[in-house]
Amino acid sequence: AVQEAIEKVMEEHTFRLVHAHKVKIILASTTHGAYQDADDDVDEDMKMYHLVHAGMGQTFIENEPVLTKMLDRSGLVAKSISTSEVFRLMWYKLATNCSINPITALLRCENGYLAKYLLKQSQDEENDEGNMSQDENDDDDDDDD
Repeated sequence: AVQEAIEKVMEEHTFRLVHAHKVKIILASTTHGAYQDADDDVDEDMKMYHLVHAGMGQTFIENEPVLTKMLDRSGLVAKSISTSEVFRLMWYKLATNCSINPITALLRCENGYLAKYLLKQSQDEENDEGNMSQDENDDDDDDDD
């Protein structure tokens, strides 16, 4: 129900912009990774424009095969999809970011490093468990004496 209400509001605003101001709005969602770099060598006024491309992804564009083809030719992977598919992707991305962003803040790691961080934590726990098992085996050996 919430998604339908938001889609209706967006449609109304889009309709007003398109007809009153001759503006064309294209919905899109991308899976490219990027982040703002806090590089000290960058001029303070330019920091907000200093982005690092962190991972290749795909861009999904609402019903725009010509724009999709142009992006593909430029080396960016793009796909033209229906409006409802773009909305579904945007909701999925919102839910994902609402989950991942707080976790990365709590763990003080960058988004792209979250999987590596969790894998390392898991390996550390396995190593700790292995060390405890080894200690128990060593204790058992001592009992035989």
